[in-house]
Amino acid sequence: MQDFLNMSIKEVIEKHPGVGSLLEEYDIGCVPCTVATCLLKDIVTIHNLPKKDEAILMYSIEKEIYPDRDVKLKEVVEEEKKEELGYSPPMQQLVDEHVHIKQMIAYIANVLELVAQDEKIDKDLILDVVRFIREYADKYHHAKEEDILFDYTDKSLEIINVILEDHVTARGHIKAVVDAVETGNKEKIVDHLTAYQSLLTEHIRKEDEILFPWIDRGLTTRQVGEIYQKFAQANQELGENLPERNLDFLESLNSKFQQQHQGGN
Repeated sequence: MQDFLNMSIKEVIEKHPGVGSLLEEYDIGCVPCTVATCLLKDIVTIHNLPKKDEAILMYSIEKEIYPDRDVKLKEVVEEEKKEELGYSPPMQQLVDEHVHIKQMIAYIANVLELVAQDEKIDKDLILDVVRFIREYADKYHHAKEEDILFDYTDKSLEIINVILEDHVTARGHIKAVVDAVETGNKEKIVDHLTAYQSLLTEHIRKEDEILFPWIDRGLTTRQVGEIYQKFAQANQELGENLPERNLDFLESLNSKFQQQHQGGN
């Protein structure tokens, strides 16, 4: 069974079409999916099934693959209900990306200190911060919300409009920062980076605490799987280099400001 667990779900269904029917019973739409990046062992985790349903499904799949094998149904001990249910896998992905964006927001305070202290503007540093915001926060993260996730909601709702307006306002602040760097206007750099920092801090709180849990409650199991697959495809199209170079930049900022803090002491 281990060989099948590590096999693409598409390959498993091709070899054993009945597995596709079993997944359909749990509203897991792997049969029509065209991305095919998931392994069989990942399918249940992605779709966030209750432990009891997970055990029954995996039992049924193993029976489908090995009809002559004496397969035992895994005994599941009912877990105590947690106060916080957590996020579905695709929503958790967005929350995890927020962690890195919040790190950058925290470093903006250090950047602003340098802008205030140094007579000459460190244009490279500020433009690197801008690149992170435009590439990671906007192109990599916000694009998944706007182009994929929000298609599963009512876009006329006020909360969605507020979030989208935040994205537009944030882009305006970053454009203003770039313009200020080009003209050497320290005051505008500080004003717009400060405004961006304040905006995104509240924006992320609204998404993590209000919007994402609300969207999660309205999603079907199939929709969770669809969103996860579309996120994976979007990330794949952008390539691994985009998140890697931006997270490396975050790490370099961490080292830079730690050294400065130690030097100040």
